Amino acid sequence: MITTLRIAFRNTRRQRKRSFLLSGAIAFGIVVITLVNAFTAGMIENIKANFVYLFGGHVFITGTELSPSGRVISLIGDDALVKEALALVEGSYSHVNRRSQTVVEFIFGSKTNTFTLEGVDWESETQLPTRLQVLAGSLDNLQDPQALVLPEQAADKLGVVVGETVLARLETVSGQLNIGEFQVVAIVKDQTNFGISSSYGSIVYLNELLGLPPDGYQTLQVFLRDINTMDQVSDILYEHFANHAEVNRRLNLNFEARTEDEREDYVREQREAIAALLGGYTELEEPWQGTKFAVTTLNDIMSPVVSMIDVLSMVALVVFIILLIITMVGITNTFRMILIERTQEIGTMRAFGMQRGGVRNIFLLEAVIIGLMGVAAGFVAAGVIMLVLSSVTFTEVSVLQFFLKNGHFTFKIALSDILTNIAILLIMTLIAAWMPARAAAKLPPAEALRAAY
Repeated sequence: MITTLRIAFRNTRRQRKRSFLLSGAIAFGIVVITLVNAFTAGMIENIKANFVYLFGGHVFITGTELSPSGRVISLIGDDALVKEALALVEGSYSHVNRRSQTVVEFIFGSKTNTFTLEGVDWESETQLPTRLQVLAGSLDNLQDPQALVLPEQAADKLGVVVGETVLARLETVSGQLNIGEFQVVAIVKDQTNFGISSSYGSIVYLNELLGLPPDGYQTLQVFLRDINTMDQVSDILYEHFANHAEVNRRLNLNFEARTEDEREDYVREQREAIAALLGGYTELEEPWQGTKFAVTTLNDIMSPVVSMIDVLSMVALVVFIILLIITMVGITNTFRMILIERTQEIGTMRAFGMQRGGVRNIFLLEAVIIGLMGVAAGFVAAGVIMLVLSSVTFTEVSVLQFFLKNGHFTFKIALSDILTNIAILLIMTLIAAWMPARAAAKLPPAEALRAAY
């Protein structure tokens, strides 16, 4: 076997240009599939991280209640059931945040602009101030109910500086307009660079402006210790709510298995859950008592984006296979030419006692060596390209920020993807070389020695 391998390796060096071209074609396919797989895997990780900053957690518990007038409002007024549910997953999460949220129109002088205002429980939510990058002012006076933290984007559009007072016009849960007064205590760098920025104020004061109880909140944000337990934790929470109160259907249940009516309910309840998560209000379908809960996860919110990325990965795999098929045709034709060129050589080896299997194996090992050379070259080229792309900063391209990490592309290479691609490539390479190798093995020694090409 060692002798056969040495002969095969020597043969690949005899026609270096031919081997280089075949290896180059294989390397190109490896570069394409490796870049796309690493890019999509890194993109998913970046999107998850950006979603955590955007929505503030991994699992979200929202509630809707009916006001005395029958209007559906986003509110968890009595959170006793929530505390019971959290006790079931104690140890799985690091901390939870209580938030209220709405869209307000900030007014400063003659300038107005609409931004999201999040009501924060500053006493319990100590992680947020450490995450905010202060550009002006200070976060020392957050306990003032009218203290307002503005993102840089909002401050620039309003032309406001620290210490000045802005008005906030918003709609209460009863549908009336209300005006609040805030004092800007700090201006911070935008938390997200993809067009969505939040301002922060006291949850108690925001609840007062919205007409909600001071101890109520709209969303409970749960930060998990291990993001991989997201679905497991959400299932436990959902089951507890389903056993004790009204609850929206889980967003991650099998959509295809539902009837048409169930699909319509699914879409409606999905909108309700996302609206509640964003502090919005929904229309009443059927009345209920108490709080109607919904459990949403980062995976639920990301599922449409991940589906699009999966399509991109599938397209890359199809392109990879097409490139390999084209390469297979080249390998087959090349080895047929090699067979003709080496007919007398094959006859000589057979005359000295080499068996048919040995001749066949030489051709197959040549194909494997060329394939492995292409794989190695492809991975090196892909690594260089990834290194260059990841070092480029794209902070000025706002549309890309949703998919980037601190303005940079990130690439994540999975060992399973690498092994799968190598296996597919080697199998297809062996298939391409099999017929010429088999034909070479069947050459009668006497006829091969007499051949003149």
